[in-house]
Amino acid sequence: MTIILFCGGKQSGKTTAATAVYAYKLTQAGAIPNARIDDSGKMSIVYDKVNNTGIYFDIDNKDPDFLKFKREYCDKYISHVGFADYLKNTCSNLFGLDYQKITGTNEQKQELCGITWGSFLSLLSKKHVAKLKQIYGQKEHDEYMTNREFMEVFGTFVCREIKEDCHAQSAYNEIVSSGSEIVMSTDCRFENEFEIFEKDPNVLKIRLKRDVFKSNALSERGLDNIDDGRFDLVIDNQDMSMAQKNNIVIEFLIEAGVLSNKDIEVEV
Repeated sequence: MTIILFCGGKQSGKTTAATAVYAYKLTQAGAIPNARIDDSGKMSIVYDKVNNTGIYFDIDNKDPDFLKFKREYCDKYISHVGFADYLKNTCSNLFGLDYQKITGTNEQKQELCGITWGSFLSLLSKKHVAKLKQIYGQKEHDEYMTNREFMEVFGTFVCREIKEDCHAQSAYNEIVSSGSEIVMSTDCRFENEFEIFEKDPNVLKIRLKRDVFKSNALSERGLDNIDDGRFDLVIDNQDMSMAQKNNIVIEFLIEAGVLSNKDIEVEV
């Protein structure tokens, strides 16, 4: 098993890079006939090349039929596990956030989730409330949080306060028991999480340095103290196209022996 750890801020290109790796690996394995990555990073299994039509393959799709397809045809070869998978499920199942929105586009993550800031401001210590104000600005108790804000605050100021490595350890345990030839994670956000995976010689660590939002959220700045030299690949993709970034990742994995460069029918 090879574990690929993608590290970077929100919208840095982690998921689109992982999607490209999916496309190459599944095509090489014969699990899908071919694949195309469009300009937005979406992957399609292309059955009609003349008309450029096929089936949209969203690696984060939780539809039962799609998950069944992945289990039967894909998971043997490649899968991905998020540090925040259990967090997302909890936010959706326990607190009623729309799962499609908390895993969707940046615009969807920025939509209001129906939970007020008062839910946390009345719960946290004065020290943490002061930190929240420093990061998010002054918030009123009856002001609604966005999906992203709820995820960040609940995951960082509640879950990690109870057990610092809760997200990382649950992800690592799921990865090592997955049975896939390649397992990826796209949301390593804190130094202690990085260090858990750094100890495993089967892990390739990739840093993407694109930083669109310059966010001060702790979950976005948690790896700032990790030196580039501790990564196996660092890509400064601030002014780079998605295709260029994806090709660098693919070429690196070919050189590392994780992917083959033979019989590929993938367009990126």
